[in-house]
Amino acid sequence: MDVTKLNSPRLVGILLLGVVAAILSIDLLQAAAAQPRPSGPDCYPWGAEGPVADRWSYASKTNYLMNGVIQLGLIIGAGVLLLWRTGRGQSLRSGQRAILFAALGAAALLMFV
Repeated sequence: MDVTKLNSPRLVGILLLGVVAAILSIDLLQAAAAQPRPSGPDCYPWGAEGPVADRWSYASKTNYLMNGVIQLGLIIGAGVLLLWRTGRGQSLRSGQRAILFAALGAAALLMFV
């Protein structure tokens, strides 16, 4: 990949997607290791508790991990699309832009499920 083809918006976009993917990865690893006990340093109260009790993703550890993996996949996919097109020296076509924004929008909406 030719780094000289990266313009400022693409570079910022790729870096931002990388940072979000890293944060989600860390969260998923911590959630996978968390125990379903109600108290303790490495515990998470899976199930209906607190302000997010009605959200599907907090109903169980499996739901939370599945939601996180889907979000991570969408964000990584968007980053790969940007890198792939940049590496080939091409800009995004309108259909690819729509796919990119749809993937990022879906990843954002999954935070509210």
